[in-house]
Amino acid sequence: MHWTLVFIWLQKNNPELGFIFRWNYLDQRGVLQVFSFDFAKRNQLKLNCLFNLMMNTSLAWMKTNGELNHGGFLKGEIGGKYYQLFAKYLIRFVDEYKKQNVSMWGLTIENEPQMGYRSDYRFNSLGFNSTMEREFVKHNLGPELERTGHKDIKVMIYDDNIVTSQGNIEEFANTVLSDKDANKYVAGVAYHWYAQHADKKMLDRIAKKYTNKFLLSTEACEEWHGKKNHVMLGHWATFDRYADDIIKVVI
Repeated sequence: MHWTLVFIWLQKNNPELGFIFRWNYLDQRGVLQVFSFDFAKRNQLKLNCLFNLMMNTSLAWMKTNGELNHGGFLKGEIGGKYYQLFAKYLIRFVDEYKKQNVSMWGLTIENEPQMGYRSDYRFNSLGFNSTMEREFVKHNLGPELERTGHKDIKVMIYDDNIVTSQGNIEEFANTVLSDKDANKYVAGVAYHWYAQHADKKMLDRIAKKYTNKFLLSTEACEEWHGKKNHVMLGHWATFDRYADDIIKVVI
């Protein structure tokens, strides 16, 4: 098997890659920009591939609900000090992985940002709508990447299902990419496959409208919720779903 692109989820463990890490920070409300990272298991990856960071949440004290999970948003005004701190937090991971001889090709701002609206969501989460991501890219993440010498990293917006309870990929992309000051920092639009009923022509319209941006499917798995067996030998429904999705997004 040859991997061409590996995704590293932040605020999660990645034992398959040999990175089981934890990080600590000084939880002082008045002291920002103070971090310490501790890689509990170090392993220089000997993989000839690209690496992409995917964030699941900020630190709990940066969020409106004070938790890593159960939804929530960054505190304060959009583009304000907590947004700036979150940008520095993302880039600190880039720097720390580089020290482990792992250079990042790209990063997605937030995994499934719609989940920030769900207080019942048990996984790590952080909410962004299209306006929030536009302002974050324009005023915080983009300039900070430039300032720290990481302007070549491919920034991807959205990273959610084509259609969600909060809107859809096309509306989101138009909000961010129609702003020239945000557009210049964005390389592509990331999306997930779980909304199988979605109108995939939205992807075509985005590609035609923003010809210098790429679209990247970043997450897919066969969900087994409610099924007695997680693996069903001889059952081709899973294959059919994967094949249908791959054919539609490639063509």
